[in-house]
Amino acid sequence: MDEKISIIMPAYNAAKYIEKTIKSIQAQAYTNWELLVISDGSTDETVPIVNKLMAFDRRIQCYEQENAGVSAARNTGLDKATGKYISFLDADDLWEPSILEKLYDTMQAENERKFVYARTDEIFDDGVSELIGPVDNTEGYLEKFRHKTNELRLTFHISAMLIDRALIETYNLRFKVGIKISEDTGFFIQLLSVTPAHCVPEILSHYMRREQSATTKPWKPQNWEGQVVIFDKIKEFIAQNRPEAMTDFAKMHGYAAYRFVRKCLKAGFYNESQDYIEKWLPVLHDFVHNGGKCMDCMKCRLMLAFRENINFIKLIGKI
Repeated sequence: MDEKISIIMPAYNAAKYIEKTIKSIQAQAYTNWELLVISDGSTDETVPIVNKLMAFDRRIQCYEQENAGVSAARNTGLDKATGKYISFLDADDLWEPSILEKLYDTMQAENERKFVYARTDEIFDDGVSELIGPVDNTEGYLEKFRHKTNELRLTFHISAMLIDRALIETYNLRFKVGIKISEDTGFFIQLLSVTPAHCVPEILSHYMRREQSATTKPWKPQNWEGQVVIFDKIKEFIAQNRPEAMTDFAKMHGYAAYRFVRKCLKAGFYNESQDYIEKWLPVLHDFVHNGGKCMDCMKCRLMLAFRENINFIKLIGKI
């Protein structure tokens, strides 16, 4: 008998899209699922729309909480889930009808599989779409997802995965709250440190890029520093649960810090760049000595050497 899948959907003022998204779940060939909609302080018609759908489909549940961010909403969903497996779908994204069936079948192909993903494309307002992540369908533990530049390159999106809930509970995997960008990256890194990924090499979910999404707003360092902070927060977890990956993790951590500081310089946040260099000084020092592209290491070395000279820092930003 097919086992139940808990689908967790954070929703904040998603009235414009959520019914279409839920209908893409109801259209699934795999029917043994529960949908947990977590309304994160919505003030529009999100909850009434979900309640209307609930009246005709007992598999749908809706929970309301004060606005606390997408990570807190997903954590609430994890706490309330009852299925053997966990999946996620944001309130404005869409699924192909076969995604749950194909993820489940791939999970069952071997008894020890705990994490399976399919591919996702990003669809822009003009209808143009492109694959999210590298073309290669990477499988394995965390180390397999480190590019030769030392960048972490994930080949999956949160909207196209199936995870054994027992694994999540065993390691108390939750999303870090208080981070505006890349909150899901920390969850993924921890997941890949305790189980390998397996891939369904098909595009089965669609991430809808909206004009007002977090990733389309004007770039400010305080909104994006989570790309590095998340590595700070999970370092101890990786060291404890997959020590053999710590060298790779350190290289990815260093690359993330370097690229973030470079972005600060490029965007003209010079004083902030100096502060971030000081904050992540040991990490950046490690990056210089851990390999990667020679040009990246050279630029990082210059940033470290002249970090107290604001005029030189500005010049480095133009290189």
